[in-house]
Formats: sequence, C-alpha cells, structure tokens
Amino acid sequence: GASPDVVKVAIVSSTGTPALPKVEVDSAMLYGFYIHCHGHPAAVIHQVRELKKYFPRSPIHLMSDGNMDFSALCELEGCTFALCPPANDRWHPWPFLRRMYDAAVILKTEFVIMLEPDNTIHGPIKQKPAHDAGGLIVKQRSFAGTEYIEKLAQTRVPGFKWTRKSMEAGLCGGSYYRTAAILD
Repeated sequence: GASPDVVKVAIVSSTGTPALPKVEVDSAMLYGFYIHCHGHPAAVIHQVRELKKYFPRSPIHLMSDGNMDFSALCELEGCTFALCPPANDRWHPWPFLRRMYDAAVILKTEFVIMLEPDNTIHGPIKQKPAHDAGGLIVKQRSFAGTEYIEKLAQTRVPGFKWTRKSMEAGLCGGSYYRTAAILD
C-alpha cells in the first residue's frame, strides 16, 4: 500500500523492483521517454499528450517519486507507470540510477529521453544523437574526484579522460542516453 503522504489520483498498485534482466532492444524503436515526476499533474498530462502527438509509436514510462499516482493516465494513454518511494536522489544517486535502469528495461528502445514536468515538447527530434549521452550544458560546472572516476571508467574504456566539457553536461530533464550505456 501507499504511505499516508501519497496523493492518490487513482488506486495505487504495488511496484516491486525487478531483478536486473537481459534486455532485447527493439531496433525499430529509436526513442523511449522516461518522465521522472513527483507532482504537477497538468504538466505531466500535457507532456504525455504532446509526446503522443509527436512520437505516436514511442513508448512512455512515468515514474512518480513518492507523490502522485498516474496509473489512470497511463492506462488511458497507453504508457507504463511506477509509483516509487520518495528519494532525495540529488544526495544519494542510487535510486535515480536504478529507476533510469528500470525505465530502459521497460522501454526497450535505442535511446531513453529523460523528461521532467517542466520540459516542453515542440516537435519531433530532428537529428539522431551521435553520442551515448547528452544533456543541457551547465557552464563552468566541475566535480571533485576526477582521478577516481577516470580510473573506474578506464576499466571499461582504456584511456578515458573526464574533461571539463563533459562535466558540464547535465543529467536533467531533456537529456538523452543510449540504452546500451544505461544497461552496461
């Protein structure tokens, strides 16, 4: 059941966390949309309907971070939904990364586009992404631990360097990820 502080928009269904399955990506499906939401129902409803208008065959997965239950919307619009416990994933990234992984498994597309309710959809994507991930630029952002991160990454990509430019790319609404990179 839902915690008492969950706003019930519809009957809350249980959402267990599945094991880490192998995923077959449908190569015919280029983009899947993962909406990371908490509230703002009018924005979420509008966003889902705009996605359906511009990407009618693309799958959509909504994840509500411990607040509103959008299962009725997803039943009506043909998307999938998960109501998850609240997580302050800005300080503890595991829930964020796990939910992104779960969305990639559910969507089964070549790319996952992560959206938040404040993102707007203005039309179809005009150019296929050239990289494994991309996001909004946050000028002059940098992180500590560069050597540690580079050492971890070099086990997968020898010679990897975490550049200032790559540190400026944001993991936020509007960013894209190649599913293979998420599942790796």
